[in-house]
Amino acid sequence: MLYVYTVYLNIAICKVFIICALKRHSSAMTYDNIYKMFIVDGTYKGQALKQNECFIIAKPYGSDDDHLFGGDSNSYIKLKNNLLSVDIVAETSGGGASGAASGAVLGFLLLGPVGTVMGAGLGSAKKGSNMLAITFANGDSWIVDKVTPIELASLKRYLATAKISAPKTTLSPGNKQKAASKKQSTKLAIKKPKKPSKDFWNLKHIKGRDPYDDKFKMPKISKSPFLAKWENIEGLDKKAKLILDRMIRYRYEGYCEYKWVYFDEYIESEKELDLLISYTVKDLICDTNLLAKKRIDIEVSEEDIKKFDIKLIKLDAELKEAKDELLAAGFFSKGGAKKKIAQVQDGVDEIKKLIAKARRKIKSSNKSINDSKHITDIKDPLNEFLSIFDKILPDIKKPDLTFKKRPGTNDQEFHLIYLSLFDEIWDKKISDEKNRIKEEEKKKKILKVKKVDDKKKISEPKSNKERLLELKSLLDDELITSEEYDKLKNNLLNSI
Repeated sequence: MLYVYTVYLNIAICKVFIICALKRHSSAMTYDNIYKMFIVDGTYKGQALKQNECFIIAKPYGSDDDHLFGGDSNSYIKLKNNLLSVDIVAETSGGGASGAASGAVLGFLLLGPVGTVMGAGLGSAKKGSNMLAITFANGDSWIVDKVTPIELASLKRYLATAKISAPKTTLSPGNKQKAASKKQSTKLAIKKPKKPSKDFWNLKHIKGRDPYDDKFKMPKISKSPFLAKWENIEGLDKKAKLILDRMIRYRYEGYCEYKWVYFDEYIESEKELDLLISYTVKDLICDTNLLAKKRIDIEVSEEDIKKFDIKLIKLDAELKEAKDELLAAGFFSKGGAKKKIAQVQDGVDEIKKLIAKARRKIKSSNKSINDSKHITDIKDPLNEFLSIFDKILPDIKKPDLTFKKRPGTNDQEFHLIYLSLFDEIWDKKISDEKNRIKEEEKKKKILKVKKVDDKKKISEPKSNKERLLELKSLLDDELITSEEYDKLKNNLLNSI
């Protein structure tokens, strides 16, 4: 009798504790037993979720709205005004009578006859499950499995009452802060700078890149594909082509240094090189014309020297005659003779100065000709350079063959080239940057669609035909034996 009383007393105490626990954690127990869903694939705040992470629908303390709770981080994710779409990917059946029976047994063991009714209700509530594709307002998307109709109804209810719409941005999915920062960085990436001053001497070099500093060192310049544009051109004089090639490469390095020192850039367009070639050919034409002028100067100077020598001989004779007159002159006539001697001597000195000047000019001209031997060795340098110019740059106006004066120093030439192409270069850079961004967005969009398609393919159940063909493929590839194939095939056919 005492034993029976003790048993009933223990049962009563258990009922009290269980009822209190149910009252305090009724929602948690309900969600733990019924409202479960498992992650197949997805992201939370942009970070990938692990497969089979569990989430339940629950109300946080002090809130009247349902939230998704769970995962490795035990986070609450609100449902109100946070859902963009809830789509059924696949549907399976389950639960039913077996669930009700197991729930009734558990309820009887805990609460007696009353618990039988409650347990049966809990067990039979899960009549089937679904696989869903859920998209949230911040761009996260989930594929979840084992979602009950009750959970689906709750999600649909919050979706129907949501006061948000899908974002209209063409950027890749992400939260608003990321999208805003990405848009801002895109604008900065294609910003066009102010056009430099026309006066080269007003330019300021980038800090640490003073070309007049002894410690200045230009980084190694990679060979540009533009430099090879005339390598395959035939019919050029080898000596003229060699001279032009050497001078263009020298100017190319100088132009790259100019852009790097003042603008942190390198040569970016073929037109820049075309203008460098144009200036180089003009310089060679100028040098050729100057050499021709030097030869003429030598000829003129030699002729002048001959004329001066004749004059000098006459003046020497006059000087000798004047000196003889001085010796024969009386006391009162010596003054006139001395004056005549002084005048003739001044003429002699002047002629000697002119002869010396002419000789210096001949020497300087000969030195210039010898220094330009690379040009003088060419039979007809002027026409050869012009021929090269026509073949390399057929669309650019031919230079004047009488050109004899350079526009300025190399740096000034470089500055004129950059200024003339500044707008064209930067417009192209902006266009290329926009196209690059569009291509990136297009690729991301394609990857996103492909990812969704792959998820759908994974979630969609295979047909019996596909499963049979897959078994046959495994047999053909000798991944399974004939006995295993027959067994699996029979199991599959029996399940149809």
